[in-house]
Amino acid sequence: MDPTRFDHFAMVLGRHAPRRSLVGLVAALGVTGLLARDVAAACSPDGTRCGGTGLTCCSGFCKRKRGSNKKFCRPAPNQGTCTVELNGCVNGAASNCSVGGTTCNCFVTTSGRSFCSELLKVKCTACTTDDQCTEHTGKGSACITNGANCCSNPSSTFCAPPCPL
Repeated sequence: MDPTRFDHFAMVLGRHAPRRSLVGLVAALGVTGLLARDVAAACSPDGTRCGGTGLTCCSGFCKRKRGSNKKFCRPAPNQGTCTVELNGCVNGAASNCSVGGTTCNCFVTTSGRSFCSELLKVKCTACTTDDQCTEHTGKGSACITNGANCCSNPSSTFCAPPCPL
């Protein structure tokens, strides 16, 4: 904003307040806007309203409440402590969701949901559905998006079994 327009803006809005107060208010509003943007970027926890607001559920699972048009974030199957932000394939580093002595990591399924998988039992085989993975890695398995090539195969997906939670 050029100085002339700011002076006019300050005079119109600050007829009863000093300009310095107005400058402080505008600066505070700018900082508040930056903070609000950072908070909005974080995922929404379970129980939070979702759908149409641009917010992402930490579980990646937004479901309509029975008998209502309102949607809420719900836990994803085999989510454990994982969130969509802790995707080991995208972050390039393993996001630990281990339980007991089992080594487990966080991934995101091809349907966009958080998934805690037993790392040592992952099969680097291409998939398009969770049902295909059930054949390769057992019940409860999921087809995972291979963001940063977690598996050495050229496929953009792989199969992962659930971590025993």
